[in-house]
Amino acid sequence: MTTTRIPGAEVRRLFEEVVELDARGRREVLIHAQPEHAREVEQLLAAAESAPAFLEDPASASELTGQRIGPWILEQRLSLGGTGEVYQARRADGEPGWRVALKLLRLRGDERELRRRFEAERRSLAVLAHPYIVPLVDAGWLEDGRAYLATRLVDGQPLDRHCASLDLEARLALFLRVCAAVQHAHQWLIAHCDLKPANILVTAEGLPQLLDFGIARLFAAEGEAAERALTPGYASPEQFAGATLAAASDVYSLGAVLHELVCGAPPERGTGGARRAPSSMPGLARGIARRLQGDFDAVVAKALAPEPGQRYASVAELAADLECFLERRPVRARPPTMLRRARLYLRRHAALSTALGVGLAALCLGLFSLRRDLEHTRAEASAGWRAHAQAALAARMLEDLARGAGPGLEQALDQASARLEREPELPPEAEGRLRIALGALYLDAGRPSQAREHLLRARELASRTRGFGSTDLERLERLLAQSSDSGGRR
Repeated sequence: MTTTRIPGAEVRRLFEEVVELDARGRREVLIHAQPEHAREVEQLLAAAESAPAFLEDPASASELTGQRIGPWILEQRLSLGGTGEVYQARRADGEPGWRVALKLLRLRGDERELRRRFEAERRSLAVLAHPYIVPLVDAGWLEDGRAYLATRLVDGQPLDRHCASLDLEARLALFLRVCAAVQHAHQWLIAHCDLKPANILVTAEGLPQLLDFGIARLFAAEGEAAERALTPGYASPEQFAGATLAAASDVYSLGAVLHELVCGAPPERGTGGARRAPSSMPGLARGIARRLQGDFDAVVAKALAPEPGQRYASVAELAADLECFLERRPVRARPPTMLRRARLYLRRHAALSTALGVGLAALCLGLFSLRRDLEHTRAEASAGWRAHAQAALAARMLEDLARGAGPGLEQALDQASARLEREPELPPEAEGRLRIALGALYLDAGRPSQAREHLLRARELASRTRGFGSTDLERLERLLAQSSDSGGRR
């Protein structure tokens, strides 16, 4: 499949500037643009002009206010777009509380076939019962060839404007709700085909409301694409190419919306054709750019892949990867590596990482203390088997603790304690100092009861010999007091 290049930011800007101008005004603007940009804008204008117009003369639209359309009275015009003109309307029978957004459409082609497709579309839209999808209230066909769709009137802001004041996590949480609505429609085999911030309103309660489901397909003949309703910047390559659309096209459009919500602009390609990663977009705060680098870049790149088969297979998969990003777990869009998994694990468990750092620091201090005790004991030992046994025991304990002896510090301490109990009789001074060191490490590991056992045994040994200096005894009593204070917390 030949991939159509997506218009850049300058092309989109020019298109929006000239689309409402007459032919002379357009020429005056485009004559100052780069030739390549001007050609692309002219192609987009030609596509827009070939789209079915809902009114022959948009300037006369204001005259429709007050007119009756089906059971509705038009009150005021809300918007004018490429697929229809939207009015606020009320019930003609005066029933209070009923206000709808009524979109007028003029569909061109064989009227019989158009009516058949319109009725089929209306029936399919009627099943979309989802809290984030604006429900269809009424639809009908007028005698002059126009059709209308009435949906519940939503008081809200466009998605991009609402997100301007939110932090990254809040934006992504809101976007995940949008994904849930689109995925619900896809389960009913209904694609939106024109997803963009303007078609997603956010209420005062912070809930998204998706508009215009199925509207784009009304402008395509059966089996054709809805390319006439495309919006530059959000339309998929296959939509530009006029191919038949499926859920993959909505995945692409959601990727473009996601890019804009986080980076402030839809995605664009650089001069070399390569797409710029979200984390490298200008204007991003340094902290946000670092947060996006890697996993988020990969998620957006997969959603915006040129070929449909390279994208996420469903909106649910896109949402799942975004949830992984928010929870600092590996995303499927990037090949997993042990280093990346470890980095994400430590970020996800920041408190545990801090505790681990403290524990390692305590372990280092404990090892230093044990090494000092070993040297001190060697100097004091008379000689022979006792000195050898003491040196061998302390060395093995140091090795166990340095290696971590399995999954963690606590297991290493337990193994060292067990080895101490199995060793031959040691001089009271050596055993006492080793138990003081173990007691200190157990306290640092949050195990006060085990610490107290070693410390009480060290106090008993100290009472039998004069080998303990005042510094050792002061440290022992201080650790015992700490073990008593910590006893109720474990």
